[in-house]
Amino acid sequence: MNSKRIDRGQIRFMTLDDFIEKKSFVRVVDLFVEALDLKSVGIKEKEPARTGRPRSAEEKDLLKLIIYGARNQLDSCRDMERACRKDIEVMWLMNGLKPKHSVISAFDKENLEHMH
Repeated sequence: MNSKRIDRGQIRFMTLDDFIEKKSFVRVVDLFVEALDLKSVGIKEKEPARTGRPRSAEEKDLLKLIIYGARNQLDSCRDMERACRKDIEVMWLMNGLKPKHSVISAFDKENLEHMH
């Protein structure tokens, strides 16, 4: 790790990926969920909104967040919502999406409540 201070105002060419270790658990979650057939595990995929307005997150995104949250003591949907704004691993996992706690909760209740 670099122990030299950086100038916070200096422009750098870095990606979120540069901050995530290659063997990080967050990468495992991403690969695992991307390989899943959601129907086969009982998760309902919603139709796109008819308003043309994009949803804040897709089912795979929300499942990734909940799996990651369970492993990292994000005990509530509000904790997960906050992590989407503050935790670099969650920002990477969610590709910058920031779903509201109500969206996370609705997904959990509709798809995963029977697993708790």
